[in-house]
Amino acid sequence: MKALPIIFLLFTAMSGYGQQSVNSGKVTYQETVKLQLDLDTDNPMFEQIKGQLPDSRTTDKVLTFKGAKSLYANLPKEENSENQQIENEEGMTISMSFNTPDELFYYHSQEQKAIQQRSFMGRTFLVSGSEQFKWKITGETKEILGYSCTKATTGDSTQTVAWFTSAIPAFSGPDIYNGLPGLILEISLDEGKRQITATNIDLTPITTEVVAPSKGKKMDAELYAKMMEKKLKEMQQEFGGSGNVMIITSDQ
Repeated sequence: MKALPIIFLLFTAMSGYGQQSVNSGKVTYQETVKLQLDLDTDNPMFEQIKGQLPDSRTTDKVLTFKGAKSLYANLPKEENSENQQIENEEGMTISMSFNTPDELFYYHSQEQKAIQQRSFMGRTFLVSGSEQFKWKITGETKEILGYSCTKATTGDSTQTVAWFTSAIPAFSGPDIYNGLPGLILEISLDEGKRQITATNIDLTPITTEVVAPSKGKKMDAELYAKMMEKKLKEMQQEFGGSGNVMIITSDQ
C-alpha cells in the first residue's frame, strides 16, 4: 500500500512531461477552395474549353504555435501568383490569374487576442478582433495523421465543421478558427466549398518567439468585414460571377 503514492507520483510526472513535449510545433495545412466560374454556356467557344477550366484552387499554409501563441501564414514559396491560359480552336484565349495574398493570422488563446494582417486590392490592413465561435462538440471521431480527432460544428444556415485533437493542447487552428480544447486539424465550410486539412505535423520544439503582425492600416474586424462585403458586391456587378475569379478573354 505504501508503494501506491510513489507509483501515482511517477505517473503524474510522466503525464506532465508528455504535455510539455507538445508545447510548440508547426502544422502544414492544405487549403482547397472550389471555384465558381460563371460562363456564357450558350456560347460555343466557351463550350470547347469548359472542360479544361479548373474547378478548385489549392494553396499550402503553415501554423506555428508556442504556448498560448500561434501564427498562421503562407508556406514560403518562390512565387505567390499563378497564371493559366486556355485556348480554343478559334484562337480565343482565356487568361486566369490566381494570387496568394501575403496574409497572417495571430492568436493568443489565454488573452483571447486576435490580430489579422490582410491584403485586399493592393492594400494591407491590420485587423484586430475576430469572430467568437459557439462550438457544439459531438461524439463523432476520426483519425487525421495518426491523431484521434473529435467533430465540432458551428453556424446555422452555413455550417462550419471542425475536427480537433486534444492530444495537442494548442487551443488554436488554421486561419480564424480556434476556441476548441485542442488543435484543429481540419475545417470544412459550406458543405466543402472551402476545405482546410492538416497534411503534416512537426512537434519539434520552437526556439524563436511567435510574434504578432504589425504591418498595415489598423481596423477592427467588424469594419473590415463591411468594407470587404461592399467591395466584393461592386466586383460582382462589374465582372459578374461570385467575385472569386477574374476571367479575361481575348481573340488572337
